[in-house]
Amino acid sequence: MSAIALSSQITKTSSEWVTDNPILGKDIIGVEITPGNTLRYKRGDGITTWDGLNYIDIAGDYITAETDPTVPAWAKQTSKPTYTASEVGAAPLSHANDTDIHVSTAEKTSWNSKAAGDHNHDNVYQPIGSYLTSESDPTVPSWAKQESKPTYTASEVGAAAASHNHDTAYAPISHSNDSSIHVTATDKTNWNNKANSDHVHSASDITTGILSVPRGGSGKSSWTANRILYPSSPTVFAQLPFPTVNGSILCQDTSGAPYWVDQNDITGEDAGKAVLRYARTSNQSMTSSSATKISLTSRTEIDDSGILAVSSNGIKVSKTGYYNISAQIIFSATGTAHQATLAINDGTNHIIKEVRTTNSSGSITDSVSLSPTLVYLTANTTIYLYYAGSSGDIVRGTTTITGTKYGTFLQLEFVG
Repeated sequence: MSAIALSSQITKTSSEWVTDNPILGKDIIGVEITPGNTLRYKRGDGITTWDGLNYIDIAGDYITAETDPTVPAWAKQTSKPTYTASEVGAAPLSHANDTDIHVSTAEKTSWNSKAAGDHNHDNVYQPIGSYLTSESDPTVPSWAKQESKPTYTASEVGAAAASHNHDTAYAPISHSNDSSIHVTATDKTNWNNKANSDHVHSASDITTGILSVPRGGSGKSSWTANRILYPSSPTVFAQLPFPTVNGSILCQDTSGAPYWVDQNDITGEDAGKAVLRYARTSNQSMTSSSATKISLTSRTEIDDSGILAVSSNGIKVSKTGYYNISAQIIFSATGTAHQATLAINDGTNHIIKEVRTTNSSGSITDSVSLSPTLVYLTANTTIYLYYAGSSGDIVRGTTTITGTKYGTFLQLEFVG
């Protein structure tokens, strides 16, 4: 940027100031005409470009009275001071208006000691005699003996004629004398070798620096060897710590980071021993048209590990791990186009559904069963058995859940 210091005030539009972005000379005022035709002002400091200067309040930004204590009182007056003749070393107005010039005694003494106007230096510096009045040395060329210095043509000094142009190379003779900057061939070569402003790089061109995750990188320059890498957030990678026990198994819940589990906690001595069946041993009438929890009344298979326990008509697990779940509902109903659904519920959602459809009319007895299905459950989850129909309809008619020892039941088995 070049400093502007040609006048005390420069006026431009907002867009012109932004485009030019000059350095205002010290104390030069820049006036900005906004799109709304209002005026804003900045003061230059001779260093900072336009976009780095703050706007000023032009109405209150100037000193209206001299307050500097170092300025004497006479210099603060509106009118310039007056002087007497003696104060400026002049003669009073009353001196004679004649043709004599008033000089000092020292000036008269100095002039009286000077040589006469017709004096000479005969026999002092050079003898009286004849001297050369023109150059006669044969070794001095004729052009060097002329009174005026020689002239040259453009070609004699290796220059182009004043009227030359570069019609086919740079600009026509008629090009305007505008703000374009004429550059050298070297400048053009340098600029032609530069990349376009919209250029792109392939991945192979990037050989330094660290790419962030949003740019396809990892955000790190190195990792700990042999540790598993996983995204800990949408834009950050992390490494899973080494397990504390050899042979640990990698696990993950439905959300959250992966983690290690000691295989003894999964396939330990309790595996295969924890089995609990909870059954309905008497009939239960279903009168609601929505999904209904079946009241289980009899613990018919004993779990000797303490992992499984009955709780609120369901089976509660005390250990995180994998479980085989099986169930069956036997029902009798009246009506037509019966459809029944067996649902396994974790207290919030149906995690398994089995649908039984029959088009029998009249009174029917039917069942819907769930074969052993492996499910991962966290500790303190309670599993319930529900009976429902399609879209909440139990059946079209009256339904009775049949309760026998091995009829309607819910069974869990700890696998590990």
